[in-house]
Amino acid sequence: MIKYYQFNVYYYFRVKKEVVTIHKGEVLLVRGPASARPFQGKVFCLAKDFKELIIRKGKALPIETFEESASIILLLYEDATYEIRRGDLGYTIWAEEIEKCKSKLGNEYKKVMVIGPTDSGKSTLTVLLSNISISMNKKVGILDGDVGQADLTPPAFIGCKILKEGIFDLRDVHADFVIPVGLIDVSIDEELIIKSMKKAIEYFKETDIVIINTDGYIEGAGVAYKIKLIKEMNPDALFLIGNEELKTRFSSLNCDIINLKIPPAIGKDRATRALRREMQYAKFISTNSRINIDLKTVGFGFLGRIFKNLKYELGSISLESEDGYKMRIFSSREFSIVINEAFKTVYIPIEVLEGMLVGLEKDRNIVGYGLIEKIVDLKARIATSSKPILDMIWLTLIRFVNNSEQKIKLLRI
Repeated sequence: MIKYYQFNVYYYFRVKKEVVTIHKGEVLLVRGPASARPFQGKVFCLAKDFKELIIRKGKALPIETFEESASIILLLYEDATYEIRRGDLGYTIWAEEIEKCKSKLGNEYKKVMVIGPTDSGKSTLTVLLSNISISMNKKVGILDGDVGQADLTPPAFIGCKILKEGIFDLRDVHADFVIPVGLIDVSIDEELIIKSMKKAIEYFKETDIVIINTDGYIEGAGVAYKIKLIKEMNPDALFLIGNEELKTRFSSLNCDIINLKIPPAIGKDRATRALRREMQYAKFISTNSRINIDLKTVGFGFLGRIFKNLKYELGSISLESEDGYKMRIFSSREFSIVINEAFKTVYIPIEVLEGMLVGLEKDRNIVGYGLIEKIVDLKARIATSSKPILDMIWLTLIRFVNNSEQKIKLLRI
């Protein structure tokens, strides 16, 4: 019997209060869960000042000052910590290079890409660039193309957001427009990611600048993929974190390259990354409410294709796409999805669907997310915090079993 993943977030009330003083050129790095308030002097985080700064669990944020000294009141919850560093984090580490091109943001630079390895500070840099642009009265768009560690959506989706004010963490906001992708491993289908990102960029027709955050796939075959992605997205500038060799590889591309130092590791280990993913799922999915869907009234989307015209015979469901691909859903002991390119058919066991993360769509807009709990005949029960009217269910390669995230194996034959 399948035990479905429960997205429970627990809160503890153990709190420690401290007043911390920093000086010009120093960075106060606070690891959440915590909050910070200015006490004496002016302070800022990622080029934006604040009255109260919330640092969520699994996140670390830098606090700085341009004054000779400033004091901050910290409330530290659970295992929150802080340390004072000397200019190797936050705005300070990138200030010199960013100041050189600051005036181009939203002017010569209408579209920029942020590129770097995993945990190199890409999301932090994205926030920093957006805050600087907003401070210059630019209308900013964020395209979150990191499907493995998504900020604006659950993993396996691409999110678009137009910002009206500065932020401190991309996870503080939700996407305005979402592209369902279905996978978290870019190498499974690079063309799908590129196609989806090109579709997503069309959303930003009225912005002064679009900042494109990318995944950390830049090793081995990832370099060729990034070059192709850059050519297709055609940015005005690349903000490249910490890789001089890549700067050489990218030098022939038709865009400016701003090479930035890679910040020192700040302790985001595997457990912390897992926690961040869990909290991201909890943000978008609730297992406390459910909807029942008549599958005859919806289509299925999978890896960019839309399957409709459902037929049901002898316990098996079949659908067809406009380009002639078929989808077969049937009972099986196998827990993998098979795509037979020769027969243009996708085979999906019903058992794989149980526990699967899905996107819920109406009129080509993702209106919610959920987990398929059960499919019986032509009825599906979905755990979701949304109660929308649907016309499409977008499948992914993620399911939750026994309180853990599981990648669904995809075989192409």
